[in-house]
Amino acid sequence: MCTGILSVDCSGTTINVSVPQNAPLTKYEVGTPTEISLINPTVLAPAGVVVDNFANLNSLDLINIPNNKSFSMFDKII
Repeated sequence: MCTGILSVDCSGTTINVSVPQNAPLTKYEVGTPTEISLINPTVLAPAGVVVDNFANLNSLDLINIPNNKSFSMFDKII
C-alpha cells in the first residue's frame, strides 16, 4: 500500500489496481478492469481518469470523490 502514489497507468490490460485511501492520485488509467475502487482520492480530476472498456466491470466503489458530478463516465454506469 503506497499511500503516496500519484499515478496509475494500466491501460490496455485487464489488471485491477487498488489505490490506497487518501492517495494524492492525479492519473488513473486502466484497460478493462473487473473492479474499480477509488476512495477519497484527494486531488483526482475527471481528466485524469481513463477507462478503456467497462465491459467486464463487476464492482464499482466511488467514495468521496472531489467534484464527483463531473465524472460523467461513472454517472453512465451508476
